Amino acid sequence: GLIVVLDHQCSRRGAFRLPVAATVLNVLRENPAMVAVADEQGTVYLLDGEGKPTGIARIDGRPDRLAEISLGGQPHLLVTTRTGAVAAFRLPLERSR
Repeated sequence: GLIVVLDHQCSRRGAFRLPVAATVLNVLRENPAMVAVADEQGTVYLLDGEGKPTGIARIDGRPDRLAEISLGGQPHLLVTTRTGAVAAFRLPLERSR
């Protein structure tokens, strides 16, 4: 999969190639310059406004939903899968997991 990051005028800002196809993508509302994307193997990437990965997390299964939530006053990324797995990762994601 290839994620292409565009600016407000649809000019290309950058790109990130996933090792496998993406299943879900979400622009984080608390920081519009960040994009969360998950692939079919359960890897979740946090990309900056240039399409460069700034963090990574993993969940068992194929992600089907990414949502930004607050837990205990801290921002988290909620990830769910088609098989019912649920995980919440504190933002920003760590660089490697």
